[in-house]
Amino acid sequence: MVRGLGCFIKWGMNKVIRVPRNYHKGQRCFIIASGPSIKNMDLGWLKNENTICVNESYKAFEFEPTYICIGDKNPWRYIKDQYAQMIGSKIICSTSTRGNVGEDYAGDNLFAKVPLDVDREMWRDGFTYDLERSVPKGYNVVAEIAIPFACWCGFSECYLIGCDCTDGGYFYDESVRGQKIDKFQRFDPTVMRCYETIATTEDLPTRIINATAGGNLECFPRCDWPPKEDLLVTGYYTPNGNYRKLAQRMKASVEKQGLRCEIIERPNLSRKDLPNPMPWVLNISQSVDHISYMRDKYPNTNILYLDADAVMKRPPELFTRPDFDYDFAVPFVTDQKGVYRLSGNTMFFGTSPLVDELLKVWKFKQVTRNLEMILGKFKKPYYEAWDQQALQDVLPTVEGLHWLKLPHEYGRIMPHPSGFDVMKNVNPQNVVIEQHQASRQNRQTA
Repeated sequence: MVRGLGCFIKWGMNKVIRVPRNYHKGQRCFIIASGPSIKNMDLGWLKNENTICVNESYKAFEFEPTYICIGDKNPWRYIKDQYAQMIGSKIICSTSTRGNVGEDYAGDNLFAKVPLDVDREMWRDGFTYDLERSVPKGYNVVAEIAIPFACWCGFSECYLIGCDCTDGGYFYDESVRGQKIDKFQRFDPTVMRCYETIATTEDLPTRIINATAGGNLECFPRCDWPPKEDLLVTGYYTPNGNYRKLAQRMKASVEKQGLRCEIIERPNLSRKDLPNPMPWVLNISQSVDHISYMRDKYPNTNILYLDADAVMKRPPELFTRPDFDYDFAVPFVTDQKGVYRLSGNTMFFGTSPLVDELLKVWKFKQVTRNLEMILGKFKKPYYEAWDQQALQDVLPTVEGLHWLKLPHEYGRIMPHPSGFDVMKNVNPQNVVIEQHQASRQNRQTA
């Protein structure tokens, strides 16, 4: 689910938006337009996603979207009272050529009034997304405010749905525009030039992907959504050390193999108030929370968890084979002390209810071990509280769980700086996933 906004930028002459810049950095979003292509689509799967509707496209949902963008002076006066009654949606508007969109509003969910610069046109003067200043005319609410807002928020990926770019009207039959509806259903060709300007703008923080079924918008790369693949690669990082940069490298390596990857930032749980600070151990203990979150978000999708410093070298074909029917899979290694341990930097989770049971007992064990560690029960390096040790201890307790010890090619731990190698005799040409163990260097700052 989308986080609640914990801090606002105050209204003022130069502060026109209450959503902090890069607030959704590393996340993805879906812009839902009003094209007829979504008339018979089931969009219920978007309930737990970041959704950005425009004008009246919220009518496609049985739930309130995360954001609604508007910049059209014609529907504003008719629809603003409906917006004001919404509880969960935040309204983002450009002020229109007359400057009256966002005015005379009774609700408290208006989060932006971005000035429209009537002297600048996107197709001629270029695409910008500094919403503290202004936006150029884009001749369409998606190009003019929804996509700039997605870039402002720092979304890594933005999927367009219902951006038909045709004269086919809307997916709904009744419009707040009333009797003049036909006048406003025509597609303005200038909008296509604005889309092309966005598509050719360099160094955008957000990758724009067209997931519309059909239509005429071809300047953005297309994809089917929901995606046909049933494997999601995921991981998390904490905002310290170089983990964010490593996570970006991991995501790029996964996407290079044609797979979807979703990485989120989780808080740094450093406890410097303790006699013996244990930030690294507490941070890695968040893996069960992260995997549980992704499992709830994608209950029908196989999940491959990787540590943030991983690099995917080849497609993980094992997990996509028709005969791969395991609930859980993970590699094991023998460490420097000769102890046979589960290696939690690469973990596969299927969709069986037994996976939920595994996560439940792992979570309970992890919380217990963390408390015991804080109370001083364990000695450094606190192996008992490591996430992979807690998981290894509960793994045999889940009756009926069908699981597999992964080959070392699917979690190749690179040799220790001392030269010790816990995964000997692995052919580099066959490695699918490399694990670089960045925590060796970052434990002091994690």
